[in-house]
Amino acid sequence: MVFSYTAADGTRYEYAENFWSGKRQLSVNGQEAEKVSKLEFAVRTETGETRRIKVKGSFLSGIRLLWEDGREEVLCSNKWYETLLIYLPIANLAVGIWGGAIGGALSGLFGVLFAFVNARTLRSKQHPAVKVVACLLFTALSFIVWFGLYLLAAGGLAAAFSGRFA
Repeated sequence: MVFSYTAADGTRYEYAENFWSGKRQLSVNGQEAEKVSKLEFAVRTETGETRRIKVKGSFLSGIRLLWEDGREEVLCSNKWYETLLIYLPIANLAVGIWGGAIGGALSGLFGVLFAFVNARTLRSKQHPAVKVVACLLFTALSFIVWFGLYLLAAGGLAAAFSGRFA
């Protein structure tokens, strides 16, 4: 996911975070920042000085850039209801653990997957009401998908072992 932000002083930030690999990239005013550590970058200013920027947060929780001189730039942040909607699919675990290892694994997997789907939906440029309804539908879909797969797996296991222990 790529986040673009222009600060009040005209500085343009572009931050990219790969969902699958966790790779992060930052550019300031079109200049690629050098990665110092997992969450820290070094950027050369117009005067030739090297400044460090630390990344706080993530795609799910919101992203802030902290300059070494104390300046802070917020690339994206969540309102309280957005945080609730992002993490709501993970509540599937409360039901999934009653299904044992298979139910817990499926509910956890689909809960996390749909948390990212909800975060991506909330970061889109749609009307807020559309985003909220879409997130609620995605959350319901996550429950339906993992529970359906659980029923298939449990039914298949029951059929496979039905005559074995009689």
